[in-house]
Amino acid sequence: MYRFLKKMYLFFQKIKSVFCSFCTLLRCLRLGIKYKKGIYIGRGVKKRGITTKVILSPGSKVHARTIFWGGGTVKIGINSSLASQTMIYCSKNHLLTIGDNVLCATRLYMIDCDHGTSSNDLISNQPLKVEPISIGNDVWIGANVTILKGVHLDDGCVVGACSCVTHSFEKNSIIAGVPARLIRKR
Repeated sequence: MYRFLKKMYLFFQKIKSVFCSFCTLLRCLRLGIKYKKGIYIGRGVKKRGITTKVILSPGSKVHARTIFWGGGTVKIGINSSLASQTMIYCSKNHLLTIGDNVLCATRLYMIDCDHGTSSNDLISNQPLKVEPISIGNDVWIGANVTILKGVHLDDGCVVGACSCVTHSFEKNSIIAGVPARLIRKR
């Protein structure tokens, strides 16, 4: 009886694996993402805007309810993972890059622009100020982090939970706070 149950378990694991790959393939088609071996796209992932483009590398994972918008291109590196409820805004005709082996916890918010704040005109009438965001390789970003325009996190950085990253940091920096500041080096 034990052998039978073990065989049934292994059989259903194979079916589950095939089914998950099929669901990811369908989600790639719906989102206009080229399917590559080992990628995963969770339920409820959305891409807003006709010109918004998402490029996934092999082994990358985008978990449930992640939203890409703004009309630009988001490039995600090999074996990188975006946890659920991530929001990434990449302005039209711009590129936002996430390197290889990057781990992003839930509710990450990245935006590469903000409004002007001159007192001469209404804020809503002022043009957007756009600066690209890039995340290096082997970076760990904690839960509920906000990354603003112009930020470059070099390789090996660690960002503490609930931080607001407003400027760039060097290689192997451990940062946290609002606004984020250097805690120490790895």
